Amino acid sequence: MDGIVVDGDTRTGIANASVIIFDSHGERFRTRTAASGLFQFSSAEPGLYHVAIETNGFILFRELRVAADDPPVFFTYEIEFGKERKASVSGQVLDSKNRPSSFAKIDLIRGPSLRYRVTADQAGRFMFSNISPGSYNLRALPQSPPNGNASDQKTTARSAEVATYFPSSLTEIEAQRIEVHGATRVEGFWTRTAPVHSVSGVVKNDDGSAAAETKVQLVPIFHRSAHVISSFDSFFFVSPGGSGPGPDQAEAFTDKIGRFEFADVPAGAWRVVAGSREVGVALTPVEVREADLTLQLRLHKSPKVLAETRWGVFCVQGRLFCGQRPIQNASFPIWFTGNDGQESGLMIGYPMQDHGETSVFFDVNSPGSFSVRAFPPIVESQILWGTSIAFQPASGQDFEVARPKLTVSISLMQGGSELLNMDRPVALTAENVRTAMAASLSGTVRDGVGASVILLPVDFSSNYGGIAICGKEGNFEFRNLRPGAYYAAAFRNLDMEELRDLEIIQRTQINGRRVRLDAVRPNPSLQIEEVLSLRP
Repeated sequence: MDGIVVDGDTRTGIANASVIIFDSHGERFRTRTAASGLFQFSSAEPGLYHVAIETNGFILFRELRVAADDPPVFFTYEIEFGKERKASVSGQVLDSKNRPSSFAKIDLIRGPSLRYRVTADQAGRFMFSNISPGSYNLRALPQSPPNGNASDQKTTARSAEVATYFPSSLTEIEAQRIEVHGATRVEGFWTRTAPVHSVSGVVKNDDGSAAAETKVQLVPIFHRSAHVISSFDSFFFVSPGGSGPGPDQAEAFTDKIGRFEFADVPAGAWRVVAGSREVGVALTPVEVREADLTLQLRLHKSPKVLAETRWGVFCVQGRLFCGQRPIQNASFPIWFTGNDGQESGLMIGYPMQDHGETSVFFDVNSPGSFSVRAFPPIVESQILWGTSIAFQPASGQDFEVARPKLTVSISLMQGGSELLNMDRPVALTAENVRTAMAASLSGTVRDGVGASVILLPVDFSSNYGGIAICGKEGNFEFRNLRPGAYYAAAFRNLDMEELRDLEIIQRTQINGRRVRLDAVRPNPSLQIEEVLSLRP
């Protein structure tokens, strides 16, 4: 059984996308796509599976049914980014002495969770193609000295070319965003110098041996605005912002005895992250000020998070807690956002057969601090849209993943008029629950044919937002939402990729109408009078 993951607009293969195939008994297959977007696995037993595909926070959930007499098959999975990914950005980056910044890495940044990277040629020229129109930051990372060679260059005070935002700013706050439409040419891009220090160290395996040829990343920590961190189908999760990791600024590999060095690190707050899910991960905070730093890091295998799951049964239209019941045959997709520079990603909790019928575990990428967002759970092979999930520590709040395991709890809140009838209780099955727990909203937008309506949760930590496209009469409809309070606003020609633009969240909060959705009582029709434009 083979497959390919492609861009839904350009039809080109997507490299390094995560592919997870699972059922109610656990994970069956996990891999990443090749440079061509292809993936393959040799065999699967007959049955119903779920496929989760993720790249840059864009997630696709699909069902996969395998029959005993199926011949070898090939699957194509399309991920929708932008509507028209036909724009391009090109230019040249120069250093502070007006010389080409040869082989600099160039980042085109849509928001904290979405960026593209290319390498400039010897003349400092670069080009991004097949991107969506919109507003971006541009960042250049000058080529670093070879690993281990910087020690000969150290002095008590020195400066070097450092990562610089367009047109020539050391911080993202001072950067000038570029507007990309069609073939956009960037002029006047120079890197700057700044006082720098060396950050070096040794990485060891869990058994104390040298971790040779291990990847080490240097990740900046700075303030981020509220932004979309992941999306699935027509829904998305939002981070409230605050201090957090940015795009990695440098990368090195350890030598034969585990040594590494970042030669030119400017002052600031950083995280050094070493290793991978396969070999183990080490991370440490670093504050660069007035001296070189030497670190000792030890890799630890990815920890397991053990979760106890149960239904929290509420009666009298959700006003009275009436007890708990076990959850069986359930899987729990959770988005883990790394707060310490470690990899973020989709983790799926599976039943642990030897820990009782209510236990599931998550095989997390690394230790450290995470913020979590709970997707709708999958019970009896059905996605329970609208289900309210209580993740303790709370969904959206930070928690530490420690060795060797951390126990949390997951509660699903039962709701709906039928399920709350205690004189005639109904079975807690997926078919009974999924229609009773989701909220919906419909309405119209004045002069809104083809406009995009954004439904932004007031509480980022527990609810997911949605996007809907207006029909010929300006009408729109949302289904499968979690009950709660939302802002609703209409934008002209918006898609899932443009949701990563930082301006979207702010303008929806300021200009949107506030509405509260209920799963029990019918929700009134919403009339939106104005269609906003993201930019002229």
